[in-house]
Amino acid sequence: TDSEKFFGSPGTASGMHVDERSAYTLAAYYACIRNIADDTSKLSMRVGRMREDGSREMLPKHRLARLLNVAPNDEMTAKTFRETIMQHAVGWGNGYAEIQWAGDGTPAALWPLMPDRMVVRRLGGKQRYIYGGTEVNAANILHVPGLGFDGCVGYSVARIARESLGLAMRSEERRVGKE
Repeated sequence: TDSEKFFGSPGTASGMHVDERSAYTLAAYYACIRNIADDTSKLSMRVGRMREDGSREMLPKHRLARLLNVAPNDEMTAKTFRETIMQHAVGWGNGYAEIQWAGDGTPAALWPLMPDRMVVRRLGGKQRYIYGGTEVNAANILHVPGLGFDGCVGYSVARIARESLGLAMRSEERRVGKE
């Protein structure tokens, strides 16, 4: 359709353009995404690793635990970072962060990435991340996928529900126009 060519997403029967950004103009959608992201961001995150015998070892003093629970970088609190990543994972279907490494090989900082600029492909049995047209080493990406079918990427809630969101947006547009 013309709207798909122009906006990059399929049109809706209501005639409304619906994507991850425009869906936020619908108060109910925004409130749902915000509440999920806010509630999950209040939870602390545990860091661990799998032992050879299959058991888990928790690593509360690991540098990554501090980044996830105290401060991921010099500009954000851990709660703001987790809320941003979860909002992306729920709304866009995937949350991404770039891992900045220290000289000793430990993670030094986490920086959120915009999910609409990331493309994920599985090639040769490995996930490949292309951000803004440039391939990024998978070891430098923290990926939080939302609900999806392939285990590689999640689906955008806005795109899956675009017809019902479009109808709600059209209805709200008409209601506001009558006032």
